[in-house]
Amino acid sequence: MAISFSLLFGIAAGLTAAGQVASSTARRIRRMRRDTRARRRQVDELFQAVRDKAKLTLDLKREERKMTAELEELRSSVTEHDRLAEARRADEALLYVYDERRMPNDSAFTVTITHSSFQTVSRGAPEPVVSSWRMGRRYLVWASSTKLAVSKTLQRFPPERGYVVKGGDPYPSDPEEL
Repeated sequence: MAISFSLLFGIAAGLTAAGQVASSTARRIRRMRRDTRARRRQVDELFQAVRDKAKLTLDLKREERKMTAELEELRSSVTEHDRLAEARRADEALLYVYDERRMPNDSAFTVTITHSSFQTVSRGAPEPVVSSWRMGRRYLVWASSTKLAVSKTLQRFPPERGYVVKGGDPYPSDPEEL
């Protein structure tokens, strides 16, 4: 049996062609796998970027809510402090006159009188009155000197009854305007 040369040549040519097709197919498969891995990597990177942005957005929304709550708390605090400051200014603006008697050489002095437990001196005094004594009441006193103004005030509000007298500063503006 002689195999003919043309048959061997045909088989060799067929095997060569099959090898080339197989090689070409293997290259295409490798290229497709490489492209698939690259695309998968891109998808994973995009997915991670979206997750990071979503996390950042969530964190920013949380921070915004926290800051809004803090801002509301600060506004409330400012309102409360404004109310307290207004009440304190009203108390500070209140100036009691010790007496109207004065000599020609007398000047106006302001003294501050406090009493830490005024409710023991005047039982049943309303809380605003007790509070004003605790914070201190400003009195206008007519006297010829600071020392006499404080002395005059101490006679009426003695320390042994719990009063504390401070000041004796000259009245800052014209007392005739009162």
